[in-house]
Order: sequence, then structure tokens, then C-alpha cells
Amino acid sequence: MIISGIGRVNAAAATAYLGSCVPRHLVWINLGTVGHKTGPIGEGFLIHKITDGQNNTNYYPLRLPYEQSASLVCYDRVQKPSTLDKDLVDMESAGFFPIARLFTFHELTHLYKIVADNQETAFKAEQIPKMIATHLPKLSAIRDQLCSNAETHLAAGIAMEQQIALWLEQAAEQWHLSATQRNQLRQLLRQWFILCRRPGTSDSPFNRGETVPKHLRAFMTTLKENLAQSPRQ
Repeated sequence: MIISGIGRVNAAAATAYLGSCVPRHLVWINLGTVGHKTGPIGEGFLIHKITDGQNNTNYYPLRLPYEQSASLVCYDRVQKPSTLDKDLVDMESAGFFPIARLFTFHELTHLYKIVADNQETAFKAEQIPKMIATHLPKLSAIRDQLCSNAETHLAAGIAMEQQIALWLEQAAEQWHLSATQRNQLRQLLRQWFILCRRPGTSDSPFNRGETVPKHLRAFMTTLKENLAQSPRQ
């Protein structure tokens, strides 16, 4: 578990360092504070969607049915609550999540965020330790629930990565993939698996009753459009 309030780059570096020091395939939970325009101070949320405010890249932690969840935008600079929209905001999540996921399975990587300021109430650093302490029992319960289902989560994570590997091979047969393109496509296919995959013949982005585009860029554009329209976002 990481408690962070240190910015995206430092969060990514700290996550990478910790990942090199602990066994693989642990439960990772990023605990921190967020801002919101109108959110109640002290309210806690698991995060089901992270948007990198710099490049609009999206990440999708697994939704857990036993806790309320919210979407979050990660910025490199502090945002005034009065200028915010519906999402929570912080400065670490887009650094933590993609790095932590390198050391464990997607299903075991989560973020829990507590609203610490809004347009009516300014951030007060001295109140954060007490605020976090209030939520530690809930965090422990979430951790225990994840650990009790770890075998199921690990099996699901393995199945997802195996399926993505097969899809990447399909793509490699269709197009020449550079290392950068392979990584970009892998990220999109992970999102597809989480948001759009359906049982049966429609579960593949390459088998949806449509002609596969001749160029990789067109295929990735179509995939992004389909992801944006997913009702599970």
C-alpha cells in the first residue's frame, strides 16, 4: 500500500522503487487525497477510471462491487475546485497506476481517494492524518476482500494477458508493429477487454462484423471511438 501526495513523477518513481523491493503479484492500493468541486469533505471513493490530464490517456482499474467508486483526472498542476467539473482530481494517480500494474495483475491494482477540498472548503494539511486514519478500517476491509479473492483475480489477470497477447499476434499478422505501436495497442486492448469484451463471437476487436482497416492508425482510431462510447466508462 502506498500513501502519496508527491506529484505524478515522484509517485511513479516511488512505485517503481517499491515494486523492486517486494514480491510480485501483491495487492497494491494507492491511498491519497483529491479535490472536487462539490464533493463532501472526508468522503472516500475507489477509482474506476483515471484520465491523464496531460495527454488524455485513460486507465481503468477494476470496479469492485462492494464500494462506491468515481472517475478521476490527474493533473500536473494544482486545480482550483471552482474550475472543476464532475470528476475528482489529484496529481499522482496517472504516475502510480501504470507503474504498479507492471508488478502485479490489473485486478489487484486499485486507488482509494478521500475528498480533502472543494469550492467551499480549502485544503488543510494538518487535517489529513486524522482524515486518513478514519478510512483505514475500510481500506483494511478492501485489502482483505481482495486478498481473499486473490486466486480468482490472479486467474482473471492471467486470462486477460493471454488474450491480449493473442490479439497482439493477430495485429502483427495484419500490420507491421513497432515497439511503440505494440505498447500503445496493448494499452487499448486492455481497455477493450475491461470495457467492451462480450462473450461469444463478438468478444474480439478484430471480429465485430466489420472490415478490419487497412492501416493500423485507422484501426486504433476506431478502437478509441468504440471505447469512448462504452456504457461502462
